[in-house]
Amino acid sequence: MSSIKSNSFLGRGTFREISGREKSYNGNIRAIEFLSDKKFKRIKVDSFEDFLCCLSSLEFETLVAKIFEEGGFFVPAYKGGFIKDFDLIIKNIQTNSIPILNENVLPGKTVTIQVKLSMNQVDKICDFSVSIGNLNNPKHIGSYELESMLAKCEKTKIWLKQLLYWVEFNGV
Repeated sequence: MSSIKSNSFLGRGTFREISGREKSYNGNIRAIEFLSDKKFKRIKVDSFEDFLCCLSSLEFETLVAKIFEEGGFFVPAYKGGFIKDFDLIIKNIQTNSIPILNENVLPGKTVTIQVKLSMNQVDKICDFSVSIGNLNNPKHIGSYELESMLAKCEKTKIWLKQLLYWVEFNGV
């Protein structure tokens, strides 16, 4: 909850309605519900997509980076935004190819990834894009693919469970 999504419009007023893009602030709303309950009853979600919606953009980028790192890639930085359109740059440091979607990343090859909580289309500049939603694009990793990738990452699952301790979800 420490890096929950925020913006200056919401922060400058005394009382503001949290609204905006679909599911964009669901994590904020759920965190407020959790903190408002004097018994701190965990917030229940039914899908992996709703579970991911409880992450801030920085937490989501970190999750994606940790999944790739545990999958055998070298990830020099977990936070993007320093190079336009590229959030993560990862490198296969293994001696064998590592699959991402239907592509095999050869040893020594570097891959660029754009990470957004939500997106409508894939940026053609990056090798892959990642978002919570599921786009019909062979270069896009959505919540279905992330859930499958996360299933193989025990350390990252532990990290995610600790991060979202305030959310009840039986799928992770």
